[in-house]
Amino acid sequence: MLAWWALLLALAVVAQDSGPVETLRGTLLERDGSTPGQVSVRTPEHQVYCFLVDEATQIEREGRRIMIGETKPGDALEIVWEQRPGGKQRYARTVRVVLARPAAASPAYSWRSRLRRSFSDELFPRGLLTFAGTVAELNQESLVLRTRGDSPKTIWLRNDTRYLCDGRLVGLLVLKVNTRIFIRGSENLEGEIEAYQVVWGQILKPSN
Repeated sequence: MLAWWALLLALAVVAQDSGPVETLRGTLLERDGSTPGQVSVRTPEHQVYCFLVDEATQIEREGRRIMIGETKPGDALEIVWEQRPGGKQRYARTVRVVLARPAAASPAYSWRSRLRRSFSDELFPRGLLTFAGTVAELNQESLVLRTRGDSPKTIWLRNDTRYLCDGRLVGLLVLKVNTRIFIRGSENLEGEIEAYQVVWGQILKPSN
């Protein structure tokens, strides 16, 4: 327990001394096989960025911690980074290997994989956009949200999207059409809205 509080305190100190935190998605071009080192990433706009990676960087795939040497060129990455004070070097706080969206009919796409909570999400909760409405359409890749006064919104579901019903962590199969939900998410580089968390049930209803 003391070690956990020490980690949180260290992160708080780093956050005070660092610049704004940003997120970038792209394709891994090159990386050093060990840390500290660098990774080079190309964005969909064909811009190349380099990031410093060290022992404190959280590197993960499917919610599991990995080493930088376990990534390979061509991997799709999502990097949470910051500008180091006094220099131009970009420092990667977290590096997450992003898996491609599987086809809806794929039997390998099990809702159980969605129950794994991202380690980096414990430290740096993601998603600056919030939405509330009713599920109009639903499949394994996306849902259509019907909101008051606005046109229906398509929300894409991620491999690490978390689903909470009545405050309990559940799978996508529990969610049904016509359910009123609350969504926390953000826009990706293509301008699509992706859900990091979908919540419904008694937790949404005001108490008497």
